[in-house]
Amino acid sequence: MKNNNRFLVFIMTLLLVTTTLFGASVQPATTIKSVEVHFIDTGNSDAILIKDNGKNMLIDGAENDDEKSLVDYLKAQEIKKLDYIVLTHPDADHSGALDAVIKNFDIGTVLIGNGSADTKTYKYFVQAAIDKKLQPSVPLEDKVFTLGNGTFQFYNTKSQAKDVNDRSLVMLYKNGEHEFLFTGDAGKDVEKSIVEKMVDVDVLKVGHHGSNTSTSQEFLDKIKPEIAIITCGKDNKYGHPHKDVSNRLKDIKTYRTDLNGNIIINTDGKILTISTQKVDSKMTQKPTITKVDVASNTINNVSVSTNPTNTITSPTTTQSTGQKVWVTGSGKKYHYKTCRYVNATSRELTVDDAKKQGYESCKVCH
Repeated sequence: MKNNNRFLVFIMTLLLVTTTLFGASVQPATTIKSVEVHFIDTGNSDAILIKDNGKNMLIDGAENDDEKSLVDYLKAQEIKKLDYIVLTHPDADHSGALDAVIKNFDIGTVLIGNGSADTKTYKYFVQAAIDKKLQPSVPLEDKVFTLGNGTFQFYNTKSQAKDVNDRSLVMLYKNGEHEFLFTGDAGKDVEKSIVEKMVDVDVLKVGHHGSNTSTSQEFLDKIKPEIAIITCGKDNKYGHPHKDVSNRLKDIKTYRTDLNGNIIINTDGKILTISTQKVDSKMTQKPTITKVDVASNTINNVSVSTNPTNTITSPTTTQSTGQKVWVTGSGKKYHYKTCRYVNATSRELTVDDAKKQGYESCKVCH
């Protein structure tokens, strides 16, 4: 019995020495998956999903009438929990569908820009957060957060600007050798205030949907983006993107949701792959895949088949062009009179006139 005990001690000692000398090489290596950044086509609004090795973040939540389509998109991406929701600022085209998102998914932390807004849309967002026992908070500017294998931090967190757009959180996300800069609707004054803190980035989410209030030449010269993403609606009434902004971006590879649909960037920290996916109710549209090696600045285009689970089908409705509908001051959709988004300030139009002015049908009431 004593001999057996001595033998066991010998074996255990040998294992300890082997582990000390050679480390834990016998353990399987952790698999690092490619990170996905989805610039979701929600028209002239922002909704951006980051999927980083099992952790998920949603930056902004589109418009009020994008509730169903945004929730459906997230479910199609097999999202169960959003570890972070970031609301850059309270405008309806960034916060509109967040109440529905909060109700439909597990939520970790909610981070918001400084200040608030006395609007129904923002109140719906706050109430949904309260119902889930969440406490939205303004992030510290010097704090570095972790998402999967990536990190992110914020700028412009203390702004008290009168223009709510200039209170937008600006977020820098890093994964390996790649940096993404998300600017909300921050204008040129904000860009000027943070420009000295900026670094070269690979991907820029262009400020304020391509409005000329943002994306100054000084800012572009500092961050030197390889790729620019503009989130804007087709034939939108605001004229986004502005021709001057487009001209400033002429030497930068630029993608637009109005032209390209959903824009999905994959990165393993070294190579970027960009896929563009037009929404197609027949689910036959093929996205264009662009492999971008930022180090060598080479671009190669290939075509791949659409994954149906990533395609959100567009509802089809039959409407009379003379039918009466209502539009709101801030929205980009037209509604039936009984829709929850119609209020005392809404304007009455015909369907034909609403379409001519760049409005689209509301997905909630149509």
